[in-house]
Amino acid sequence: MKKGMKALFVVMSLFLVLLALAGCSKREPAAAVVRDESAFIPSKPQIKPPVQNVIGTVDVITGMDQEARRGNYPQYNWTFAIHSYDPGFENSIIFGDAIREECAKYGIRTVEAFCNMDVTKYPANYQNFIQQGVDLIMDVAWLGNAGVVDIAFDAEIPIVSYDVNFDAGRPGGTRLWVMGGDPAVAGDTVGRHMAKVVKEKWNNEVDALLISYTEAMGEPMRIRMQSAIDAMADEGLVIPTSRINWQDGGGETVRSQNIMASFLTANPNARRILVGASASNVAQGMLAAVQTAGREADVMIYSYGAEQVAIDNFLGRPNCWVADVGYYVKQYGWLAVNTAVRVMTGEDVPYWTSPENFVITYESIADYKGY
Repeated sequence: MKKGMKALFVVMSLFLVLLALAGCSKREPAAAVVRDESAFIPSKPQIKPPVQNVIGTVDVITGMDQEARRGNYPQYNWTFAIHSYDPGFENSIIFGDAIREECAKYGIRTVEAFCNMDVTKYPANYQNFIQQGVDLIMDVAWLGNAGVVDIAFDAEIPIVSYDVNFDAGRPGGTRLWVMGGDPAVAGDTVGRHMAKVVKEKWNNEVDALLISYTEAMGEPMRIRMQSAIDAMADEGLVIPTSRINWQDGGGETVRSQNIMASFLTANPNARRILVGASASNVAQGMLAAVQTAGREADVMIYSYGAEQVAIDNFLGRPNCWVADVGYYVKQYGWLAVNTAVRVMTGEDVPYWTSPENFVITYESIADYKGY
């Protein structure tokens, strides 16, 4: 072969090798979207509507253990949006990090926006998610309403919401999936426990019930707190409405601490004050006020969520914070992403998926596996 032909042959060979390598690294084009106008979400026809009026209970610890043993995570070309409450709110950081960690196992990309405790920022945030082409919205801001569901649904984007069904009451049924502790179940669980405690320690007598709740969270929050009162009544502890004091603590530690301090000052002679705290950090603040006032003998506190401050409390020396209802908040990231993947892959998923509820006390904390 002549020298010139040899050179040409080498160049052509290199060109073909490079072309083959380029072809190997090139991503396959996404499959064309097959719309089905009769489907719940036409551009995602595999997705089935939420199963209405059904609460699915999940043993999260067993589920996580089984998944870890399998160690086989399908990889999905999806982007999930995380819509969070506020960057200064501890749970927003914890929940966001947990969602990202679980999504990474499946190769799911994430984007995030905060509503900064302001429901009026919802529409703009959702519109930005739509522009970014997200496949699903994880709403971890608790303040939504049917109007923002309209925005997502019109854009054919499913929503998995934390703890709150903000599409409730719609004649055709809810269009989103909720993940978290069902407020009625949580309230009933802790209320029945507290009725027994009050009967044992205070001979079934209560001078006052102080409730610190979050008004901005609307009806689900009211249900959470009222369900405990109803359960106590069902167990024989009937507290007259004139003795029940509702205060909007906003889910904030310091604000709730101030509410508790003011109540103690205004009621110096009350000796059996029952306190319902909407979250573990709220109970932490109220406990601090009680201890500062030296009134632990006059107060019993119950709370919701089993967040780390509650775990630390019940692992420590007993005080007047006597119970918390846990629904595996630390495992919310796993349960939320697990629920979202089931939705996206076409499973029949109940409109509400709840972890099991567990009453945490100084005696039972060793049996709670949610921390």
